[in-house]
Amino acid sequence: MIQELASLYKKTRELVEETSEVPYEEFVELVEMRESIIQKLYLYGTLNETEKMYIQQISQLDNEVNRRMHEHRNNAAQQLKKLDETRKQRSGYDMDLAGESYFIDYRK
Repeated sequence: MIQELASLYKKTRELVEETSEVPYEEFVELVEMRESIIQKLYLYGTLNETEKMYIQQISQLDNEVNRRMHEHRNNAAQQLKKLDETRKQRSGYDMDLAGESYFIDYRK
């Protein structure tokens, strides 16, 4: 269990220390890793001091991880809003004007 917690701490720290834009896939991987370890911790029961230390260090990095995840969410929401606005603007020009109308010439 110590190895898994150490690995989780290392990955969390790397994501926090990364200065460039971290792809959202990295956060998905981190969350899945955390879920797996949490399930194992429930089964495992008691924790020793080293495991408690890793959990405490990981929890200290949570605010930064959450902030970055919110940035990804907000960026995605902005992009979806732009796409929706563009679609609405374009739909005004893309109307099908050749509807169900006919011209009958009665001249002889």
